[in-house]
Amino acid sequence: MENYQKQIGSIVSKPHTFISKEQIIKITNNIKSKYGSVFETRKDFLKVYPYGESSIYERFGTFDNFLKETDIKIINTKKAKYTKQEIDDLILNYLKDGNKIPRTCKELTELNLPSMYTIMRFYESWREPFIVFSKILDIGK
Repeated sequence: MENYQKQIGSIVSKPHTFISKEQIIKITNNIKSKYGSVFETRKDFLKVYPYGESSIYERFGTFDNFLKETDIKIINTKKAKYTKQEIDDLILNYLKDGNKIPRTCKELTELNLPSMYTIMRFYESWREPFIVFSKILDIGK
């Protein structure tokens, strides 16, 4: 998108740069040496984290994996709104009703489905359960 914006002479809205897992670990170690490794909430950690939260999900899969690998502790964590079974049921029923897989993760909450982050607590990507259940439903026809 950035290249396209440059080619058409537009102002680059938000430059996207690749942030490696090693860079995330390095900056997290710097954060730990400055602020410690224990944070009251995820929001408190993200206030001092210089990259977007999505970079964590892209490199570690889940926020919990990131916490384990970097030895960061969050004291007050929210209980997941949905269990894996509830997520599976919602997605399966959504697809059974003849709906298509959402094109973007932003559509999930608009469609009264769990958010990308909620789904990614249990899957590698938010699209994974939609693809799996679509295939299962196609086999059953």
